[in-house]
Amino acid sequence: MNRHTLLLLTICIAATACKKEKEETPAPTGPPAPTITHRGEFSAFRSVDDFGWGPVENNSVSAIVTMADGTTMNVDSVRANGVLLGNLGPGTYFTIGMDLSTEALVWDLGSEAADIAFTHSSSGIGYPTVSAITSGGNVPSGSSYTLSCGTITGADSVYFSLGGLWFAAPGNVTSHTFSAAEIQALVRPESHMASIQAMRIQRATYDGMACRFGKASSRTVMVLVE
Repeated sequence: MNRHTLLLLTICIAATACKKEKEETPAPTGPPAPTITHRGEFSAFRSVDDFGWGPVENNSVSAIVTMADGTTMNVDSVRANGVLLGNLGPGTYFTIGMDLSTEALVWDLGSEAADIAFTHSSSGIGYPTVSAITSGGNVPSGSSYTLSCGTITGADSVYFSLGGLWFAAPGNVTSHTFSAAEIQALVRPESHMASIQAMRIQRATYDGMACRFGKASSRTVMVLVE
């Protein structure tokens, strides 16, 4: 979620040598921070899945819109590069199969009820890259499992997942080991999706909506947990 940094610059030191009637001129301050009434998560995913019959691209874009308290809410429209995203439920928008072969990515949102409308370009930041997953395709009973790839570039953060397990790491991390105890919690024997997702984020605020705009790349394989 968003990290809010509070800067408190308060200098209230009374100089005993100063005369009572002499007061220091307060330092000028900038405009007050906007009141946050809504939040939005906007993401574009370049995904490559390899489930045993060769790599397949499955690109998608998604958006989640909420009130400041986290309650989901619908808006009139959400578009990515002019494509209208489908509404999957309250505050949730999604479209698959978009052409994400270039860095061009422009978001448009409109909500008459919430009095919010903006256009935001993420074209200036590149998609991160994730090379092919190099881990084995099975996990023997009672073993740990290291999910890894060769290289990751241009990421702010990396997410490793195996079935219902997940781990978040800094953007330069290329592997994570799930412990034997964690593996034991998965349904076994069964094949589970193993994924490495690299994410890059921009932040901006429009009309009281605090937004995170992400570009992501991921690799996914199937792993047999014995």
